[in-house]
Amino acid sequence: MALSILHGGMIRYSVDVWDDSAAWVAGNVLQLNTAGQAELSTGTAVGVRGLAIEPSPSSAATSADSLAGVPCGDKVSLLLDEAVVETDQITSGVTLKVNQVVYPDVLGNITDTTNKAVDQVIGVMLQDAAWNGTARLLWTVQY
Repeated sequence: MALSILHGGMIRYSVDVWDDSAAWVAGNVLQLNTAGQAELSTGTAVGVRGLAIEPSPSSAATSADSLAGVPCGDKVSLLLDEAVVETDQITSGVTLKVNQVVYPDVLGNITDTTNKAVDQVIGVMLQDAAWNGTARLLWTVQY
């Protein structure tokens, strides 16, 4: 279960260009770089953030870890608007609690501390992270 959209999430943005230097899975935080390419968010640049709806095209041939259960094709889709989501893309060793503000880490995962370079909130936890490593949160990027 990399990503489940439980409520909302009607605005999805698809791009046909991406930076494939770092692969991602559904549920990772992505950003649009200055060239308009989708890339794994490192939390170090200001810009449009979204949740990956499917794995990166570079990993699509070997991964069925997408929202629809099938690998993506020639586009990359990002969830942009507010939504209640569950994801297992959490920074290792982090304990997330209800009402806690969350940020992207340097690997595109959900974490509890800002990267210091850019303090961009991406959501708030709706419940404590589950024992199985899933986080239920309100995805609401603050620009």
